[in-house]
Amino acid sequence: MYNTYVIPKETYEKIMPWITQLYEPLNRILTKTDEYQKHPRIHIGAVFERIMGYVIANQGLVGINFNLHHNHAYKNLCY
Repeated sequence: MYNTYVIPKETYEKIMPWITQLYEPLNRILTKTDEYQKHPRIHIGAVFERIMGYVIANQGLVGINFNLHHNHAYKNLCY
């Protein structure tokens, strides 16, 4: 999952009670479906990534573009 964002603390505290109350019911629903049984790589994380995106997008926040680049040279380093 690539769910990375920076938001104001107040926004986080506002949305997380609503988000976390979805964990249990959605987990029960998603893990009991035939589709999940056939494709166990369907992650609840992917569902919550989309839910978080939707909720954050509806907060009216101003976006700031950070011109960041991933350095692929560090991908497979073993420490």
